[in-house]
Amino acid sequence: MKLTSLSFLKIIFLFFNPIQMVDPILNQIHKKCSEKKIFLKNPKGLPIPVPITQEPSIYNESLFKSAINSSVDFNLLVDKLSENNEFLELMKSELEGSDDFMDKLFDLRSKSMKSPFNNKIIAGLSRNDFLANNDKLYQVELNTLSCSFMGLSQKVTEMFSDIYKDKKVAKNGSFDGTVELLLSTHDLYL
Repeated sequence: MKLTSLSFLKIIFLFFNPIQMVDPILNQIHKKCSEKKIFLKNPKGLPIPVPITQEPSIYNESLFKSAINSSVDFNLLVDKLSENNEFLELMKSELEGSDDFMDKLFDLRSKSMKSPFNNKIIAGLSRNDFLANNDKLYQVELNTLSCSFMGLSQKVTEMFSDIYKDKKVAKNGSFDGTVELLLSTHDLYL
């Protein structure tokens, strides 16, 4: 199911008018969101709804597995590029002065390379975004800095598994994988 304006409005309605809800699925989603703490906080610290669909999205299982498998290739590519100083210096010279954020990143990289505490252990955390269209899979974004919602996405998947017991909901281990990465990296540094 695609996120429609109607389902998004129902989700907003669900968070702000829980007493008036009549849809039993929305009641279950509201209850599970509360139990699993699936919400964001606004600047005042008040909970606001996370935009989610009413039902898990339906994907072709082979495309889903293909996305997972191709993520490994994209991550290896990013790893190789991160070790290619010639390439990174070329990118730095081409981007210098055009983006403050990138300038700060390259400056941080340069300082860390000169640090007496610099070592060869590198941990990478990335998020690959894919779109499926018919029987084709398109890798549309690769994030090496923006890996938000990894914990929320796992909670939403668990929530859908709890509510839609009759449907096969794919496992999402993004949060567990991140924790495993951080623990492994910590062990290597010690």
